[in-house]
Amino acid sequence: MPIIPYKASNFGRHWGPALTGRHHLTLTWNEIVWAAMTMGKPGVAFLFSHGWHSVSDLVVRSHTVYANLRGSSKYIEKSSLYAGLDPTEKSGVSYFMGMVAAKVLGARLLDTPWLFHVSLIQALGGSVVLKAKSEPDLVGLRRNRQWIVAEAKGRTWGYSASVMTAAKQQTRQLRTINGQYPSLRVAIQASLA
Repeated sequence: MPIIPYKASNFGRHWGPALTGRHHLTLTWNEIVWAAMTMGKPGVAFLFSHGWHSVSDLVVRSHTVYANLRGSSKYIEKSSLYAGLDPTEKSGVSYFMGMVAAKVLGARLLDTPWLFHVSLIQALGGSVVLKAKSEPDLVGLRRNRQWIVAEAKGRTWGYSASVMTAAKQQTRQLRTINGQYPSLRVAIQASLA
């Protein structure tokens, strides 16, 4: 099974030991593909809301995983296809993988099964209050009914502290969701080094 190393920092102790320091998350390929297919969506009903086009989108998302990642003896690595992509194409795949990482970590570590695009809140009959026009990528409702805000970043050439700082700042642009302050604002960076 694929293993993803991760480092969690700046979480309070009440979030538990999995969100302090360096760890390894063991996943299945099915979990990774499920994350790719569901990232940005607020629930199962939204996976098929556009009929055939939605089915095509699910195929593209799942194949994006298999086209760009491969399992090594222990970890997930870039595929040879990814290595040969144009830099602009790599940035698109990196963004995609950042969103996948946010979805996986949200479900596994933050008790948030659905992280979806902030832009969908109004379509769902909700409201957000933003400090500025810039908004974070995702929001999600934890099982305890508390909201979290997430900004996902993907990097091709390794971890960037400045990208994390900017991502964390972007989570602060969203003040409230349906009148409620988020219980957590998290920045997630996937590095395809």
